[in-house]
Amino acid sequence: MPEVLMIITVFLVFTGIFGVGIAQYVMQSVAMYAIAERKGVKHAYLAWLPIGESYVAGRIVDECDERYGTKKIWAKTLLTLALVGGVCFVVTYVVFFAFLIVTAVSQNGNLDTLPLVPFVTLYVLLIAAALLMSAWSLLRMICTYKIYEIIVPEKAIKYMILSVIVPLGAGVCLLKAKNVLCAKLDEERAEEYRKELREQLGQ
Repeated sequence: MPEVLMIITVFLVFTGIFGVGIAQYVMQSVAMYAIAERKGVKHAYLAWLPIGESYVAGRIVDECDERYGTKKIWAKTLLTLALVGGVCFVVTYVVFFAFLIVTAVSQNGNLDTLPLVPFVTLYVLLIAAALLMSAWSLLRMICTYKIYEIIVPEKAIKYMILSVIVPLGAGVCLLKAKNVLCAKLDEERAEEYRKELREQLGQ
């Protein structure tokens, strides 16, 4: 009975973690797509793809930086780090399991003595992938903070802290920023319409 409870507990924990991850992904994609569209970023639909979402975030920051005369390459850097890091992880796992299978076959199932060199190579690949993905994660957080600064500068630090330490925090804060941006743009359009109306009445 204790074993069954433990299995159920582990299953529920992993299901919860998976559910939170999916919810975070959907909320961030919705927010990033809406922000990118309203900012006039090309290919905003890429926000619905796992790697594309960070690319779109980089494009939002790139375009805002360009307006202030500081040209950056956030989008390309994020995309490159994500792709290269992902490829390193995939190659590491494929090579690892291929190495185990080949070794098991060549040694008649005996895995007691394994060559050291392949393991060192795999370890180096894994470290490289981890470093690349860590760099990607750091730059992604910087881009998120910059997006908060662009839309809600007075709440940027608060939103960033919540995004880092609270589960679903990034998704919720990005959705709030998206709502603020939509409200600002609606107000700007309304003001432009009122201005045009006043000019027409003045004529």
